[in-house]
Amino acid sequence: MDNNLLISISDHLHSCNVPFELINGRLSTPSGLISISKILPKNQPFWHTGFDEYAVIPSGLANKTLSPLVIASTNQGKLEEYKMLLHSPWVSIDKSDLFAIEALNDVPEDACTFGENALQKSFYTAQSATQSNCWVLADDSGFCLSDVDWNDVNCQVDGAKGVFPGVYTKRFAKKICAPDAIDYKKACAWINENFGISHPAHYQCAIAISLSGPITESWVFTSSIEGQTVSYNQGDSGFGFDPIFMPSGHQKTFSQMRSRDKNLISHRALAVKLLERNFSFSE
Repeated sequence: MDNNLLISISDHLHSCNVPFELINGRLSTPSGLISISKILPKNQPFWHTGFDEYAVIPSGLANKTLSPLVIASTNQGKLEEYKMLLHSPWVSIDKSDLFAIEALNDVPEDACTFGENALQKSFYTAQSATQSNCWVLADDSGFCLSDVDWNDVNCQVDGAKGVFPGVYTKRFAKKICAPDAIDYKKACAWINENFGISHPAHYQCAIAISLSGPITESWVFTSSIEGQTVSYNQGDSGFGFDPIFMPSGHQKTFSQMRSRDKNLISHRALAVKLLERNFSFSE
């Protein structure tokens, strides 16, 4: 275990009056051993001081109340969805006086997975908090052509690899649009022109939550929904690539669906449901 992480966890346990001992380089508590992973844990709580090692928290030591909650996003489309999806009181980062919005603006979204990008946003934003015990929620989501690799397209984004556009969705949209703006209508049309319709596709979402304090406690929840592309201009609600995405088993695109119907099945809704299974909520 990284020495800084070990010290931070030990200090945290001591401040919480949790007895522990070091056995063969591992911390043991009455709730169990604290295991270390270099792979980002999913659907379970962990402590971390960076992005190299994650200490999985034994049952009984993790926080279970998700309040107060700040959403680290200024994307109005996302915020409208969270307004309908979340059952915990929350505010967006630009409405909170506990966090610096500049922290979100400066986050490097340069990871290779949605989960790692979401965690970067929640972690760095939580570190900007002016008080402890405040939860920050951030997500990273993207549109994916399920069987298309970046090596197969004639639009290149620095460092892009894996499924297209995937974790590089926003950077792809910026690449083919004006450099100072993102025009998703143009991005949708580009995909239609280059890959046609009825192409296997999926949306993926990762939600990360991080608790402000001397050591960061985080969770990462991921989910996806399968479907296919359709021709552009099918629906006038939603955002991003919603006008060309029709989920499997449905006859409407995300843009054609009523918000309440989309929010029963969307990638973001499914990730929120995973989150809510693990928390109680307080006003």
